[in-house]
Formats: sequence, C-alpha cells, structure tokens
Amino acid sequence: MTSQYTDKDGKQYTYHDEFKDESKDLFIISSDNMAFRVDSDLLKTNSSVFRSMFSTCDTDDRSLHLDHSNQAIAISFKTLCHLPLGLDRTEWEQFIEGVELCIQYEMPRVGSKILSRFNLYSDIFANYGYSLFLLSAKLNDVATACRIIPKIGPMSYASNRNENRFWCRSGWARSVALDLPPIWYWAYTSAHSKATANAADGVYWQVVAITFMVLVLDVSPIIQLLGRLIAYSD
Repeated sequence: MTSQYTDKDGKQYTYHDEFKDESKDLFIISSDNMAFRVDSDLLKTNSSVFRSMFSTCDTDDRSLHLDHSNQAIAISFKTLCHLPLGLDRTEWEQFIEGVELCIQYEMPRVGSKILSRFNLYSDIFANYGYSLFLLSAKLNDVATACRIIPKIGPMSYASNRNENRFWCRSGWARSVALDLPPIWYWAYTSAHSKATANAADGVYWQVVAITFMVLVLDVSPIIQLLGRLIAYSD
C-alpha cells in the first residue's frame, strides 16, 4: 500500500492514515494537500451535491479538490464510514468546519450524526451552546437541539457567560438569535413562557426542551405545506 497519491500532473499528496484503502475509487484532496481514498458511490448516495458533481466531471480524472482542511474532511468521512471520531481531541474550529462541510454538500444525516456523537460535558463544547444550537437548526436536527437545551442551558444561565444572552429566561431581542430560522426562534422563546420552575433548576430547562420540540414538530408540517402551495401557485 503506497503512502502517497500522484495526480495526473505528477503532483504528490500524502494519504490520510485512515483513508488509503486501494480498493476505493475516488481521491479527495484537502485544502492543506492531504489525500483521501473513498468510495464514490457512498458519497453519491449520501449527497446530492456530490452526485451532481460526479455526473458532470471528467470521468478520467478520479480526483476532487475540496476547500476544507484534512481535519474537517476526516470528521465528516469518518462519520460517513462509521469510524471513531475522537471528538475530545478535536479543536472547536475543526469540529465546526466538519459539520459545515456536511451542510455545504447537503449531507444532513451525516452532520446530525457528528452532532449526536459529541460529549456535551466536554470542555471543547461547553462554551459553545448557541453555536451548537444554530448548527442543529441548519441541519433541522430537533433531537440534538433538545439535548443541548437541558445540558448547556443551566450552565450558561448560571454563569452568565454567554454574551448574546440566548440562555436568559426572557426579554430576547430578535437580534439575539438572528441566524436562527424564525420557527426555531419562536418555538424556543415560546417554550420559556411555558416553564414555571426556577431557571437555575435543571427541571426548568427540561421543560423548555420538551416544549420546544413539540412546538417545532407541530408547526413544521404546516410550513412545509404552505411552501408547497406557494410553489404550486407560482
């Protein structure tokens, strides 16, 4: 098994240790010049973007350059191939980039799997509650959002360390969570109004999480139906 990939122009790239299986037919090159051998059918099955790219690219050139670091590509591809991630050793920026890669290439199930595998008690993630919640929204991953709320909510509320005030009990300006989809913002703020316990108590945040889930799941089918009706009328 060779340790390097040589492209058609003679340029050499070192293989990632966990992605150099010679039986794989596609070569992915990271922005920092590391090569990954992967199964193109696996990518096409999980991503409409990759599927479209492969249908229009040169069939003689089995390589593809991605504008992402080797760490971000490894996180997404390891998840896709059901390999251990070792997220406790991952920098926050690399984690974010890995999930954003899944969003960019329309692999929401893979992105959600990455989110489902992080440890909410890890020091890496404890300070990024709103960012994690926002990533969940981009993936429409209600289940992960409902994990984040009761775990990170009490910590952030008690320490008052979250500058954007997302984890307060009331009085949000829309600018506090400007990047959230309107439905998610409405469901989150409405959920707080249903909770009556002390906001420093974990029970309060469990109620917020459950109510948030119910509100989002109740409204989403209606919004989808309206979207289809608008598209039909156009």
